[in-house]
Amino acid sequence: MTEAQGLLLAMMHPADADEYNDWADTEHLPERERVPGIRTAMRYENIKSIPRFLNLYDLDDLSVLQSPSYIAISGDNSSPWSKRISSGATHRWRFTGLCIASWTNRENTDTTNSVGELLLVRWRGVTTRSDEVLSATFQEGLRGQAGIARTRIFVSDNTDGSVDYAGIAESTTSFDPPLSDPDIYSTTLHSCDFTGLFAPMKSTPAR
Repeated sequence: MTEAQGLLLAMMHPADADEYNDWADTEHLPERERVPGIRTAMRYENIKSIPRFLNLYDLDDLSVLQSPSYIAISGDNSSPWSKRISSGATHRWRFTGLCIASWTNRENTDTTNSVGELLLVRWRGVTTRSDEVLSATFQEGLRGQAGIARTRIFVSDNTDGSVDYAGIAESTTSFDPPLSDPDIYSTTLHSCDFTGLFAPMKSTPAR
């Protein structure tokens, strides 16, 4: 199977963590797992700070989010429970991006089932496409970290002409704490505005 080309990412800090977990496990993720073209639905919890929860969905491509199956369960068509959870949450960020670079460590392959920690790095409002620069910056920042199984970079176009980038690194072991410093992934022209370390809560294998 070819590698997934698209990503849907959603972070939030819910008002009630217990209700959020019930909703995510019994309604939200199962709904999305049934959508053709959504390959994996994975839940993560922030190890240190907020937002507390992160959901990642690997997509065949971004057109999946325009399909009737996805539209039927999202946006205005979301369930009352979904709308209540979202309206009460803070620190929300939703990102849909196209994969522009991916590196896999062949010694640590089964990323779906063996991820010990995930590092998320974000650059928002980048004025011009900087794929090569930010890919190199991300890789250089991770140099020397043991256990990394896969590293990916995604890009998303904004309506104002700028772009957002998200870097994701999956490791079979814990990340060295200094690697969560945003300064490591910033350049003179591209400020990294968020980094977070997340532990897996639930994952589903690719269909």
